[in-house]
Amino acid sequence: MTWKEKLRSNLLLRNLASDVIGYPVSAAQKTFVPYFQYKTGVYQRDYYLYFAAPPTSVRYTNDIFNKLYEYNGYNIIQFVEFHYAAYDNKADFLRFLRYETDRRLKIKLGRSFTAKLETVLDWLKEKQQEQHTVRQQELKIHLEQKVYNIIEKEVNKDNSFQQPDNEKIAKEIANTLSPYLNTLVAASEEKIEAIAAGYVMGNIQLNNHSHLEKLIQLFYIIQNLTAPKDMAKGEQVFKQFGAIDIAHILHLHFDAFKNKKVNTIQGNIKEAIDKHRNNNAKVQKLNKALEEFFYS
Repeated sequence: MTWKEKLRSNLLLRNLASDVIGYPVSAAQKTFVPYFQYKTGVYQRDYYLYFAAPPTSVRYTNDIFNKLYEYNGYNIIQFVEFHYAAYDNKADFLRFLRYETDRRLKIKLGRSFTAKLETVLDWLKEKQQEQHTVRQQELKIHLEQKVYNIIEKEVNKDNSFQQPDNEKIAKEIANTLSPYLNTLVAASEEKIEAIAAGYVMGNIQLNNHSHLEKLIQLFYIIQNLTAPKDMAKGEQVFKQFGAIDIAHILHLHFDAFKNKKVNTIQGNIKEAIDKHRNNNAKVQKLNKALEEFFYS
């Protein structure tokens, strides 16, 4: 056994390392879901996690990332996929790994470890896209069969050859598709949140929450900023910058908006813009200052 392997088998040293790059053992629970396979015993050169005794929840989770730190590049992917392949609930595995990885990315752990965690995020995005494609194909086949059954039932009704009731068929298809469409909308929102969670988001906080409306109005002013009329024929500063972009900036990077859905934030933006007055002296002064900043 090499000296590195002896260190990995030493529970005290592993506990110290885990508390530095993971979360305190004091927060541990005795039961946990074994997303990554583990064994009790002496450390071995394979992809299993090894513990001297049955681990607590935090020790177990921390050691996943201790083990991951041993690998680089594609070896990280092989390590994760070894455990992913063995776990039945793939979506649950991805969700667990995404949140645990994201939590650690928000801690300053050094460039080397951050790069390893970013490799995991790349793999997560790849797997989530694969799952999304499979679900879409399964849903497409299922819906096609549903529609086919509805039409076949109406055409063959009472073994007659009467003209099918197209309106009735349309209503039945609409009723059948409605819950699936609702599911697709919900899945799309979840997918957006999942993608967003794959990035290290900002945590900008205002000292005074009453300034939130003015913040939105400031983004609106910047969004619509143009060159003076005698220059560049009134060219706007931004070639593309819409209200939806403002909504996503607020949602991803401002603490006050993180728990809101994007469409709710769009409503907040509309309310703030409706109260905005271009003829206000302070607004005109700000516009003038920004014009001079960009165009002089």
